[in-house]
Amino acid sequence: MTEFGNIDYNAEMTFDGVKVLALFRAFYEELGRKFDAWTEDTLVRTWAEISSEHDDLRAYIGEILAFTQKIK
Repeated sequence: MTEFGNIDYNAEMTFDGVKVLALFRAFYEELGRKFDAWTEDTLVRTWAEISSEHDDLRAYIGEILAFTQKIK
């Protein structure tokens, strides 16, 4: 969770952001409904990055938003 909160999603290269978001996706998909405890913090962090200039990062953010909506 620390790396998810500290990474710069608008860096020149998207590799670091994708790497963190892919690991984070594995984390929340495995937890399923148990992820509810982290939902609010995740929404605050991802909503701030919704206008990222990188398409692949916005795709991951969209998946996170859809997942949090599904478990709420």
